[in-house]
Order: sequence, then structure tokens, then C-alpha cells
Amino acid sequence: MALKQVVRWMRSMTRPLPGAAGIDVDALATVPPRPIAGAATGVCAVVGAFSHGPSGKAAAVSSLFEFERDFGGAQGLGEAPRAVTQFFLNGGGEALLVRTPSNSQASLEEGLNVLAASRADGFDLLCLPDAVHVADRAVALYEKALAVCTLHRATLLVDPPPGLAGDADMAAWLRQAVPLRSPDAALYYPRLRLDNGAEAGPSGSVAGIIARFGRERGVWKAPAGPGATISGAGLDRTVTAQRQEVLNPQGINVIRAMGSAGPLVWGSRTLSIEPEWRHLAVRRTVLFLERSLRRGLDWTMREPNDEPLWDGMRASADGFLEELWRAGALMGAAPRDAWFVQCGRQTTTDADIRQGQINMVVGFALIRPGEFLTFRLDLKAAPPAIHS
Repeated sequence: MALKQVVRWMRSMTRPLPGAAGIDVDALATVPPRPIAGAATGVCAVVGAFSHGPSGKAAAVSSLFEFERDFGGAQGLGEAPRAVTQFFLNGGGEALLVRTPSNSQASLEEGLNVLAASRADGFDLLCLPDAVHVADRAVALYEKALAVCTLHRATLLVDPPPGLAGDADMAAWLRQAVPLRSPDAALYYPRLRLDNGAEAGPSGSVAGIIARFGRERGVWKAPAGPGATISGAGLDRTVTAQRQEVLNPQGINVIRAMGSAGPLVWGSRTLSIEPEWRHLAVRRTVLFLERSLRRGLDWTMREPNDEPLWDGMRASADGFLEELWRAGALMGAAPRDAWFVQCGRQTTTDADIRQGQINMVVGFALIRPGEFLTFRLDLKAAPPAIHS
């Protein structure tokens, strides 16, 4: 069954009506398509207590050198600095950091509020490494972090709590963490032992691998298996193939010791119980498409809501999706088998037009599920002219 996902984008706008001073009515008769660039992926937000640096805002760093210079590097008050260091060591290219005064639940919640208010397309991965050290073992904080991820179309990387006696305890903790069963969350296990002897959750390391896979292979490639080796750390416990067979169906992505190369990420699932959202690459690709199309079609709010605009929008979206198809992100021997774009009278009613609303439905066949996934974009256009 095809998945139907509705995305509503409500924006206010001001624009002179056609025919007003300074507006060339003839120039508005056609709306040429505009190229759509893919949204940035692999940008990891980390909220936590760093030794120094700006506070009260989300600040970007693009290298380990910048992190050490601006935030003090790994010498911090908890796990967040270690996570950022591991992110860059494992291939991450840009991080968005929110410094909190401490790792208390109140401080981390306020840091999440700061992150929620940051620009809409600023990040697509979120790590909250010190959440596992709060009294309730992270669930309430992770639930708030998931709300931030939903707002920003991002993925939360969940760390296992420290002190678990074994795999069975990990599975038991997850069974109690019902709010984490989301397509926008992924859990990796076990915890890591860094080269300097410190303990850390795997989220920062995994975020770096996800960022590197997206940059080198595309966001639609599963960030696991050969090439997904974690640098700068070992595992705090060994998970056998037999235990992995038990943990994977529960949505727990296992990190395995595979030979001498180092720990290998050997799973790429979300924590969702919905089959269509079970695979991390599928979910992240859909979020990438939504972010790209929303930003790439932002110009619609300055155009009259009629056939020329709809034609231009369809052509813009078609061009973007064709590029993805040629890059191998979409299934199908021909474009008609890989995607469709609907935008016009079949999606936008007269009532929508009077309200300056445009509805676009985009369907696409991703490599993994072998079926069309669809979502709808509700955009804004200029209101119709009123003739007296």
C-alpha cells in the first residue's frame, strides 16, 4: 500500500496585486521553472555543556579545529564534547552546537528550546548525549527532542543508558520507552570505550558516519555495513550475531566487532513500529525531499495562483526529481516509473485559490520499498485580483 503523508506549509505574505504600480502584468503571464537544490544533509545538532563558547544560541562549527577553538574541544562537563569530537573523527562536516550551563534536565530542555527556534533547515541529525544520565534515564528529554526533530524534519540518534547489565536489559529499557517508537528516532547499541579510556554513547560517532555516507553515496544509502567503521573507539561489550538477530527486529541497531578494522555499524533502522518507516535511509530520504522542495518552491508566495504558476512548479519539481533518479535515488527504468508530480486543478480548489493556497502532491519510488511514497505540499501564492 502506498504511503500517504500530508505536509502543510502555511505562510503569510504581502505582495501588490497584478496591475498595481510597478508590476508588469504581461511579465506575469508565464512562470518559468526554477532549479531546486538539494537541502543540506549530515548537519548534526548537539545540545550539552561545553567548556566555553557562545550560549543562548545555536552556533555552527565545520571542523574539529573550530570546535576546539570555539568550544574547548573534548574537555567538557559531560558526554556532549566527546560526541562532537567523535562526529568529526568519523567524517562529519558541520555541527550545530547549543551550549547549556549544565547537564541537568532543565538546562538540556532549555537548550532544546534554543535549537527549536533556530533556522528551519539548519540541521537534520540531533544528538543529546547527556540525556541518558538524568534521573528518568532520558525518556522525557528524548520525547522533547523528538518534537524538535519533527519541527525541523530531522532524525534523533538515541544512546543506550550506561550501566545496563547486558542485551536483555537494553531490550527491557526500550520496551519501557514507548515515546521513542518514532520514525524520527534511531537507537545504536552498545556504548563505546574511547581511545582515551572515557566512556561515551555511540550517537556522535554514528552521526559522523551518517554524514559521510550521505556526502559520498547519497542520503538514500543505508549508513551501515562495509565502510561504516567507527574510528577512535572500541565497544564496551561484544554483541554476537545470535544476539543481533534478537535485537534488530526490536529496532536496535547493533555495532559489531568485525575483525581488526574497528567497531562496525551493522544496522540502519528507525525505532518506528510502522513497516513503511522501518528503514532509516527511507525516512531520511523522504525528509530530505520535503526539505528540498519546501525551500526550493519558496518563491511561489510571490506569484499569482493560476495555471502558469502550477506549470512552473511542476517543471521545477520534475527537474529536481529527475536529477535524483539519475543519481540512483529512485527506482524505475523511466521517469514515469520513478515519480509523479501533481499540481493544478486536481489538487487545488477555488477555495484554496481564494486563500492563496497551493496543493502539490509528489509521489516517488524509493529503492528500498519498491513502491510509490507520496506527500503533499500546501504552499502559498498571491491572492487573486479583485475586479470592481
